[in-house]
Amino acid sequence: MRWFIFFFLLTPFVWAQSLLEQMQSTLDDGYYAVAAQVLGPQLVADAGFKNNPDAYYLYAKALFLTSNIDEARAQLDLAIRLNKSPKTDYEHLNGLLFAAEGKPSQALETLKATFETQADYDIAMDWGRIAWQAGNLDDALEAFAKAATTSQGKRELWPYLNQGRILKDQGKFDEALDTFNQAIDVFTANDASVGDLPSPGYVEAFYQLGTIYEAKGNIQEARLNYESARDIGANYPLAVQALERLGN
Repeated sequence: MRWFIFFFLLTPFVWAQSLLEQMQSTLDDGYYAVAAQVLGPQLVADAGFKNNPDAYYLYAKALFLTSNIDEARAQLDLAIRLNKSPKTDYEHLNGLLFAAEGKPSQALETLKATFETQADYDIAMDWGRIAWQAGNLDDALEAFAKAATTSQGKRELWPYLNQGRILKDQGKFDEALDTFNQAIDVFTANDASVGDLPSPGYVEAFYQLGTIYEAKGNIQEARLNYESARDIGANYPLAVQALERLGN
């Protein structure tokens, strides 16, 4: 009898906990529409979560990931108001929503401040991407450089590759060469290939090196890097075209 009473009292709590966990798991698995249209409304309608900021945050995240920006903003604002202290995940999403709302300055300010609170790779990469899209190239370079200092960023070539792309477009060829070579070194050191195919970023880094050497008039080095991009990238089309242009 005592066990029955205990189970009866505990059941609503267990259900509430499992619903929150189910929402998180659904998002982690990439079922954003289910999270936004089914679980999210159930979660915030549950009396057990009336004052739980995480419920509104997860629903806001699902809505953002399904491009329902206005409702995502409403749900995130509720989460922020209910939360008694700033939370990194909330502020990360807040920055992404500002960008989606056409407020790049607020987005960049929020993401930069959030990264300074917690040096997270994804936050820095989003900060850099949004700065790049907004044409704030110095801020983008800073963000990608910061991303490369994180524990995950030290194993990823993307921060270096993105810096190289920007520096190349700015005509800073020598700096771009350094960052593309760093991207290659990081990839090689961490052997981040999946199956028999290397990362597309690894292939592109060789191709980008080729374009810079070609622009600098060093055709021999350009050809060598194009050949590397072609060979490791299963006849990477841009490298093939470049070699044909160079007469190879």
